[in-house]
Amino acid sequence: MKKIFLEIVALAMATSVFAIGPKYDANLYEALPVKINLNSDEFGLSAFRNNSLVYFRTDTTSKNGLENVEILKTAILPSGELSEPVACDELNGLGICGSFAYDKNADKIYYARYNKLKKVYQLYESTYADGQWSAPQIVFIKNLTPTRMGMIAIENASWDYLDAGASIVQPVLANEGNRLYFASNLKKGSKGKTDIWYIEKEGEDWGEPINLGDSINTKGKEQYPFVLGDSILYYATTGDNDEGGFDLRVARLTPKEAIDTTTNETYSYRESESLGELFNTSNNDFNLVNCADEVYFISQRIDEQKEDIVHLFALPQPEEITFASIEPVVAPQVETEPPFKYVLFHFDFDKSNMQKDTDADIELLFNQMQMFPDRRFVIAGHTDERGTEKYNEKLSLRRATTVRDVLVKKGIDKNKLVVKAYGESQLVVPNAQTEEEHAQNRRVEVNFYSEQQSNEK
Repeated sequence: MKKIFLEIVALAMATSVFAIGPKYDANLYEALPVKINLNSDEFGLSAFRNNSLVYFRTDTTSKNGLENVEILKTAILPSGELSEPVACDELNGLGICGSFAYDKNADKIYYARYNKLKKVYQLYESTYADGQWSAPQIVFIKNLTPTRMGMIAIENASWDYLDAGASIVQPVLANEGNRLYFASNLKKGSKGKTDIWYIEKEGEDWGEPINLGDSINTKGKEQYPFVLGDSILYYATTGDNDEGGFDLRVARLTPKEAIDTTTNETYSYRESESLGELFNTSNNDFNLVNCADEVYFISQRIDEQKEDIVHLFALPQPEEITFASIEPVVAPQVETEPPFKYVLFHFDFDKSNMQKDTDADIELLFNQMQMFPDRRFVIAGHTDERGTEKYNEKLSLRRATTVRDVLVKKGIDKNKLVVKAYGESQLVVPNAQTEEEHAQNRRVEVNFYSEQQSNEK
């Protein structure tokens, strides 16, 4: 099974890193294999319901090792270790190949299945109902799979021809289940051997595949996307030279300087960064997932012939000991604190309540704030420039207060939060013309609180 997954490809986190941040400083954490790894390959790691992980295990010592594959489920223990795995019987009969995407809101999974006749991996879905998973149903993708009427959808000129030889693998969901990322060797619009793509939900089906572009995809192979908080993308890549193993990288979704007239996208992933030596070795490191605020990924760091599950374990920190001295005390060097800034674009025009798709972003913000238990934060509300200055100042205050109340409800000490209202005085897009530009001005920013801000209005 391991070789099959690698053939799909042929066919076809350090202190400065965005979401990882100081929490996973290499001086504080160590990437170690979990105890449940055996003398076999563990691969196809996926986050599942109730803070569990599902993965595959194959016996590489068996003569029939490629066929001797089992799908297992394990729970995350308080220590971050994984419980003794058990057979995941509920998923065993679906024909799942590799990592899959679980939609907790719809209780649905998306996964790749191998089509022996066409010799490709296709995207399927199953829904949990009446105590069991439904039979696999092919996912209908505009201009890529047959429609529900049985006809090939080629009405859109941008996709002239059905890419019958393409595989779709390693799906992952974002945007409340309305966006799906995947790895594929699609040829139309591709950048390399395998790229990362995404599709948007359109009614019961899915829209046309969109390539993530040069900021993510290279001439080599990109695989195993994982999205956190709808705005942070982790993925594995071999890079342009396509030599050596896979390394893990991260990118944040940021506003575009101009709207893409082809896709109408106003945001894109830019400025990806390596996750650094804590995550990456000279061998393959890939398939990162974040579950229950714990980070796991697949690596060959222990044995380049074997794939293991690796977890970031916190290192014990020595107690600070102070010694008496008659020597003059030298003032300690002040370390530069990493910046903290989080922006929420979740407000409709003239509204102070947040939109429905905010849970993931709020959870990510809450987790990042928890990394700084000794700091206070300023929550700054902003509006677009429509309306009077006085009205917009009050509206921005209500927006900031809304975010503060949500964070307090989740467990942040109210005394650590300072609310500020800036109205329309700090526009991100001055003289906004389109609704997308106005939306970027309607925001709440969360930053470290400084004493200078106590003198502000």
